[in-house]
Amino acid sequence: MSTTSVMLKASFRVLREHRRLLVLPALSITAEAVVGASFAVPYIMTGHGSSADATHLTPATDVLLGLFSLIATTISLFFSAALFLAVADAMNGDEVRLKTALRGALRRLPTIFAWAIVSCTVSLVVRTIDKRVPLSSLVLSISWTCVSMLALPMMIFEGVGAVEGVRRSMAVFKSTWREQAIGTMRLGVYALLMFLPALLVFVAGLTTADGPDIVLSIAICALWLGLCSLIVSCLNGVYRVAVYRFATTGVAPEHFSALGLGKAFR
Repeated sequence: MSTTSVMLKASFRVLREHRRLLVLPALSITAEAVVGASFAVPYIMTGHGSSADATHLTPATDVLLGLFSLIATTISLFFSAALFLAVADAMNGDEVRLKTALRGALRRLPTIFAWAIVSCTVSLVVRTIDKRVPLSSLVLSISWTCVSMLALPMMIFEGVGAVEGVRRSMAVFKSTWREQAIGTMRLGVYALLMFLPALLVFVAGLTTADGPDIVLSIAICALWLGLCSLIVSCLNGVYRVAVYRFATTGVAPEHFSALGLGKAFR
């Protein structure tokens, strides 16, 4: 069995044994939705919600959108950091305490905010380059995702800054690029397979002329997609912590040793 398969299988096991981990991405989605609504209301009220004005953004609107992106990114990274800390406890054989994980992430908020600024800046640069060189954003986004995959775990567990986190992540990437790339792609495939039932229900609902059936199918799709998103998000967090731990220490966590992760890496 390949290293990636072993790690993904073990990630499923960790999530199955610690289902409360799903609470953290659920809180993240909720918080981001609240922030999105708080920005959407003034955006629409200022007359920019119509399609006619969508391509004529004012400087004030640019600032508003940039601020929203920064806050939303910070929220997402904050709960990702809390998830990493909770996963680390699970891998140590300790009880998963969400309050402890959230407090730990709160103590690291300055570092998380700095990483959010870096992430938003990179996204802005990528979009700017894409306007001049079409399709370049795809290559740049994939490259940045790969080299920065372990940057946040580095910052959270080692207490380093954003620049050092990226540097260390790039160094580790040289020895774990296969696990990072293939693992990320497989998680994407798993997500797609999980989303397919919802798509079939949605299409089946649209083929009917009955209004209640359409509404019911949409509701089922929304619930199913939400659940799938939580599961995939948690799996991604577990997988990243596993790659980080083994890449930096060479020692497989308890759940992963039982599946032969050490042998797979050697």
